[in-house]
Amino acid sequence: MRPGLAFWTATQAILLLALAPCTHAQTLTQTFHLHPGWNAIWLEVDPPDRRPEVVLRGLNFVSVWTWSERLTATDFIQNPSSAGWNRAQWLAHFPADSPEAILGDLHAILPHRGY
Repeated sequence: MRPGLAFWTATQAILLLALAPCTHAQTLTQTFHLHPGWNAIWLEVDPPDRRPEVVLRGLNFVSVWTWSERLTATDFIQNPSSAGWNRAQWLAHFPADSPEAILGDLHAILPHRGY
């Protein structure tokens, strides 16, 4: 029995993928020299894991802050008490062992932002 065209096309595609040279994603590193006291940085790279507890692991810090612009205008609100979700505000992250940790609302360290 002779295999059909679809079989040969799929086999050729698999062979081409297997024989193609391996490519790797480019990794960029951004280094900051922080000084005691207040520091401002501009993040140009995109962390592979954006969670603050991962990005800031091993660093001695009191808090990390960033400004979050309002995304869009709100046209209709069914419940007035829920209107605060889309307002411009400061977002903060605090070390897990600090009393302020529960107040943290910075859930991701994003690229192209100031911190």
